[in-house]
Amino acid sequence: MSVCFYVRLAGPLLHNLATRLCTEMADIAVGMKRRIIYPIRRLLSRYDDVLPPDDQVQFEEKTPTLEVKKANFPSSDRKLSPTVDQRPFTHQNSQRPLPPTPEPNKSALHNLEKGSGSHRGSKVSNLNVTQMPWYHNVNRKRAEELLCNSEDGMFIIRPSQTQNPLTLSLWYNNRLYNISVRQRPDGKYALGYEKANEQSFASVEELVTNYQSEKLLLYSGGEKNGRTFLTKWPQRRD
Repeated sequence: MSVCFYVRLAGPLLHNLATRLCTEMADIAVGMKRRIIYPIRRLLSRYDDVLPPDDQVQFEEKTPTLEVKKANFPSSDRKLSPTVDQRPFTHQNSQRPLPPTPEPNKSALHNLEKGSGSHRGSKVSNLNVTQMPWYHNVNRKRAEELLCNSEDGMFIIRPSQTQNPLTLSLWYNNRLYNISVRQRPDGKYALGYEKANEQSFASVEELVTNYQSEKLLLYSGGEKNGRTFLTKWPQRRD
């Protein structure tokens, strides 16, 4: 009996409690709507477009117009000056003969060449070396052909193509050296450029004889490149 009494008493209490709980939850939802949703809606309403609806907007359309300006051209009555030579062409002027080309003075040219050759020949013949076995009347290219791939110290004396009378062409260490034989103001002979306390000789023959017993110091690019005797010379073919 007591159990049934308590069951009957608890039923209305639970019903009232559930009803009150639902009411409070509804009140909370309404309060949240008023406190959160309405302020957000009012905030968003500030950014609504201020223009009226599209059907109430009227735009004024303007038709584009093309404005053409009239150019000012010169009057056709004005006469332009001609830019082309309009003088009459004559057949006689077109066939005017050219002046003759002056012929060179062959005799003067021949004497000049003969004089320059004789001057070079006399410059060497006056040294009394043309009959020496080591003298070859050849140029630089031919000297390289004669001495190429020979033994160290193979040499010739040949005419110089500069202001110096002679050149010593010497083969050493697989290359050709061309050393000027210079005649000094005192009449003596020396090798290469002028140097202080340089060794000089009374004749070219004395110079060659000296370096057959004394090693010649060779330079390349301003640096010492070795020493060698003047040993042999190729056979002449006169």
